[in-house]
Amino acid sequence: MDFSKGKTSQFKEIPDQEVVLRIIQAQNQKELRLFQAELYQRYAGKIYHKCISLAGDTEVAKDLMHDIFIKIFVNISRYKGDAPFYSWVFAIVYNHCFDYLNKKKRMYSTPISELPNEPADDDWELQHKLFREAQLSSMEAAFEKLKPTEKLLLTMFYQDGLPIKEISSLLQSSESAIKMRLQRSRAHLAELIKKSTHEKDA
Repeated sequence: MDFSKGKTSQFKEIPDQEVVLRIIQAQNQKELRLFQAELYQRYAGKIYHKCISLAGDTEVAKDLMHDIFIKIFVNISRYKGDAPFYSWVFAIVYNHCFDYLNKKKRMYSTPISELPNEPADDDWELQHKLFREAQLSSMEAAFEKLKPTEKLLLTMFYQDGLPIKEISSLLQSSESAIKMRLQRSRAHLAELIKKSTHEKDA
């Protein structure tokens, strides 16, 4: 789905912060819609593809994207400009997708009593290194078999490069719990990759 096909923006040189300001200060509905459309054109594709990667369904992704844009426009006056606009947008994306997964009862959770001890820093770095060195083709196939919330965590940490502290804040969970969930998600992914490799060799 290409959200920009056939469209040429007359405001492409204006930074996001300026577009946001014009939405907030719009004098009439025509001006408001004009700059809302500009923001939509800039972010629709990015948000849609992120929703697909997290929800795993194109129709659900369209619905999520629609709801996310409503949240963005309703709350846009809360954006203070002290961080890049895209980071503010994707905080909303992650939170909304997280809520969706939670409501669908797909939340990845484990009783605290069943969690292993937190890995030592050297073990954490080793797991991180092994994860990054896994064969890309095997990883992509295995990734699609993960639980939605496992995909969410791994995407946030590895693809988007969000630090543990920020993920903890976005998902309203402790840093140690996020580390544990990442550890479990990586272990599950490694298991799927190993299984896929054995099947190919058989």
